Amino acid sequence: MFNRIADLRNAPKTLDQAMTLFNELAQHCIALTVRDAQCEKKIARLKAEHAGETEEFRKYIETKEIALKEFITSHRDWFQYPRKIKTDFGNFGLQTVNDVVIEDEDAARKALLKRGYDDCFQTIIRLAKNGIKARLEAGEKIPGCVVRSGDTAGYKVEKSLIDRAKNEGGHE
Repeated sequence: MFNRIADLRNAPKTLDQAMTLFNELAQHCIALTVRDAQCEKKIARLKAEHAGETEEFRKYIETKEIALKEFITSHRDWFQYPRKIKTDFGNFGLQTVNDVVIEDEDAARKALLKRGYDDCFQTIIRLAKNGIKARLEAGEKIPGCVVRSGDTAGYKVEKSLIDRAKNEGGHE
């Protein structure tokens, strides 16, 4: 990845100073990559520990959910009024839900368009910079749009050094 930098007020005055500055910058990028890799390893270890520590809870919850579902579905008539049974810990029972199922999207679209039901459509309009750029470069004038050209300063730390830092960072 080529990292763009903009503030050149503290720019070095000689090529040697620039090389020293870049080498220090690269070393800090590599050190940060090591720290990031160490952090990711810790996170992975914590997630694995958490999964192991909570596995019994999850199995217990899954088993009890299945049993409660079977009870509710086997005794639907007990949950007509009230639909839910309240306890000190919450409630359980039946809940009516509605969901729109679009079985033939093309037929639905045609019918809704014919009826003029604009509220049944979602339209997202975004400017496409590639298309705008092509038109501007072809000579068209588009208010509020220009193609701005120029140089940017940047740097790139060797990928092999970053990769090595990632691998080393994973070993504490």
